[in-house]
Amino acid sequence: QLVASTGSNENAQSDVRLLATKLLRTWNTPQQTDTVTGRWRPLPNREVAGLAEAVQPYLAGMLAGSKQLREEAIALAADLGIRDIVPTLQTILENADAAEDERVVAFQALSELLPDVRDLLRKGQRDSSEQVRIAALRLQSDRDPQAALPVLAEIVNSGTTGARQVALQLLGQLKSELKIKELRHAFDLLKAERLPNAVVLDLLNAAEATNNSELAAMVAAYREQQQAAGTKLAEYSECLDGGNAAKGSEIFFGRAAASCRRCHKVNGNGADIGPDLSAIAKDKDRSYLLESIVDPNAKIAKNFETTIIVDLDGRIHSGIIREETDDVVRLVTPQGAIVSVAKSDIDERAKGQSGMPADIAKNLSRSEIRDLVEYLSTLKQAVGTAHGSTTAE
Repeated sequence: QLVASTGSNENAQSDVRLLATKLLRTWNTPQQTDTVTGRWRPLPNREVAGLAEAVQPYLAGMLAGSKQLREEAIALAADLGIRDIVPTLQTILENADAAEDERVVAFQALSELLPDVRDLLRKGQRDSSEQVRIAALRLQSDRDPQAALPVLAEIVNSGTTGARQVALQLLGQLKSELKIKELRHAFDLLKAERLPNAVVLDLLNAAEATNNSELAAMVAAYREQQQAAGTKLAEYSECLDGGNAAKGSEIFFGRAAASCRRCHKVNGNGADIGPDLSAIAKDKDRSYLLESIVDPNAKIAKNFETTIIVDLDGRIHSGIIREETDDVVRLVTPQGAIVSVAKSDIDERAKGQSGMPADIAKNLSRSEIRDLVEYLSTLKQAVGTAHGSTTAE
C-alpha cells in the first residue's frame, strides 16, 4: 500500500510516482536488477494475495498524473483485472485528442477486462489511429485468425512500414496453414524488391516461426545470397533499418551480453575505454554503426585499436593506450583495469585488433542488433546527463 500510495501522491516527484507504479506491475515477478544501482540482484517470484484490492483505491490518483504514469496505471489495472476502471478506459479510447500511446494502452486493457470484445474490435478497426488499428489487428489475430488472415495479407502488400512489421510477425504466429501462402507471396515481393529493407527481418523471422520446410528453404536461399557478398555487413543487411530505439537503449545500457556501457559512454553514462558515442550518428551512417557491431575490426576508430606489449620477462600486456609518456605506457584492459609498463621494460610492441569483442554479434539476436543500430542512429548530438538516471549493467 505504501508503494501504491506513492504512485498516487500528487506531491511526489513524477519520476518517483512512475517508478512506484512500475514496481507494482512487477510485484509478483520482480525485475532482476537493483532499481537504484542497476546491479544484478535477482529476487524470486512471489504470489502476494490481495494485490488488486490494495492497489484499487489509489488508481484514481495515478490516472491524474503524467501521461506515462496514466499509461502504467492503465496497464497495472489490466494486469490485476480491476474492472472498475473500464468506464475511464472507454472515455480515453473514445477521445481522439488523447495521446496515441495512451489510447493504445486503453484499448489493450479493455481487451483484457471486457467479457465480450466484439464491439471493441469493430471500433478499433475503424479508428483513425494506425497504432490503435494495429492493436485491434493483434486482438483479431488472437481471437479470430481466419478473419484476420486477409487483413494481414493486405497490410503486407501495401501497409506502412510499422504495420507491415506487425502483420508479418502476426502471420508467423497465426494458427492457420493458409499463412504459408501469404508468406510465400511476401518472399515474391522481396525478390521483386517491393519489400522495404526495414521489414525483411520480420519476414525471415515469421518464416522460421512456421517450421515449414518450403519457407525454411527460402530463408536459407536468402542467407546464401547475403554470404555470397563476402562481408559481415552484407550478412546482416536486414538489421540496418526498422529497429526499436527504446529497446536498443535497453540493450545498450542493460544487457550484459552486449556490455556496451562497460566500454562506451553516452551523455556521461558509461565508461571511457572505447569511443564516446554521444554523437556517433552525427557523421556516421547506419552501415558504419551496423558494421562496428558485427565486424568491429573492419574499421577501427582512431586511437582505439588494441596495443600488444611483450615485456622483458616475457609477459604479454594487451589493451587500449590510455596514456603514453617518455617513460611509461598505460593500457586499459578489456576489463577496465589500468596496466602500466615502463618503456625500458618493453621487448616487443605491436598494434592489435579492435578493443571491441569480435564475437559480440553472436550474443545478440538479429532483432536485438537491429534495435541497437536504431538506438545508435538517434545519437546525433550530445546532451547533458540527467541527475539520478539509472541504468543496468
